[in-house]
Amino acid sequence: MSAAPDKSQGASPKPWLSVIMPIYNGAETLPDTLASLEGQTEGLEILAINQGSADNSRSLLERASQRFPLRIIDNPHSSGWTENTNLGFAEAQADLVTMLHQDDVWTPDRTAILKAMAEADDSVDLWLHAGSLIDLSGRRLGRMAPPFGRNTRRVTSEEALSTLFVQNTVALPAAMMRRSAVMEMGLDTSLWYTADWDLWLRLADKGIYWNPTEAASFRIHAGSLTVTGARDKTDLRAQLAAPGQTHASRLPRDSRAHVQRLANVSIEINLALAAALTGQKNKLLPAILKMLSLGLNLPEFLSKSQLRARLMPRMRLALRGRFTPAPIKASVPDTMR
Repeated sequence: MSAAPDKSQGASPKPWLSVIMPIYNGAETLPDTLASLEGQTEGLEILAINQGSADNSRSLLERASQRFPLRIIDNPHSSGWTENTNLGFAEAQADLVTMLHQDDVWTPDRTAILKAMAEADDSVDLWLHAGSLIDLSGRRLGRMAPPFGRNTRRVTSEEALSTLFVQNTVALPAAMMRRSAVMEMGLDTSLWYTADWDLWLRLADKGIYWNPTEAASFRIHAGSLTVTGARDKTDLRAQLAAPGQTHASRLPRDSRAHVQRLANVSIEINLALAAALTGQKNKLLPAILKMLSLGLNLPEFLSKSQLRARLMPRMRLALRGRFTPAPIKASVPDTMR
């Protein structure tokens, strides 16, 4: 591991927010990602952890470091995005941290929105806002957000856990976290698919501060939509089940079985959809029947899973003819969650 000299931060005051960027061969979308930071980096530090990219990602980062406070950390032998992100958390100087992947973008006012959220409630460890889903060209496909409503508010720990336990509906770049809390936990590097979901659940103990504004965009494309290959197929169920197995005991006792049932149905739906994207449609009907067996609890499931909001953008991509099955990139979390 090596760090590039940081010429821009010489005698700068301590940043209030650290932006963690795990990078691996991201040259195709990285220019848009970096451009989205322009004009809103005052008080920030940006840590780009470069995993031995073979394209010109590093040169793009070097040029960006001349324009705003970006520090490059080379970690060529990393195991993937979770290890790189944990390294970024460890190197961060700010009290608050946020993650930005190489194919996601911020809105021009995201820094101001995050600062206002932090000032509005300093008692939580996790601040969330809504995100938009975009395609490779940057066209908006839909909204990604937990069902916490259209008003800015504090979400109780009980509501946060019982909702996010069913389904990860948080867009990865739509979260801000207290670094001290993150450092007690970090991302679980064994969870190549659900490490962020596991982290949200662990950080929700003090509740969540919620803002419904779409202040960041999460890009979905062929490489992030499918799960193929023997490793992925055999491990996906375990990856989806892991957060529930870890955090079930933290659910309210009187509703635990009910919430676990909703979560189990969500797992079956996600597995069936992942299989269908690779041409295996025989799992869809059993999963749908299991979902319908929820009966009067079906509306709650549809709300907490945000199934329609997650599925429609993928269908729009398919209708545009921009979807071709491709292996999931292990260095970047899949978005079908």
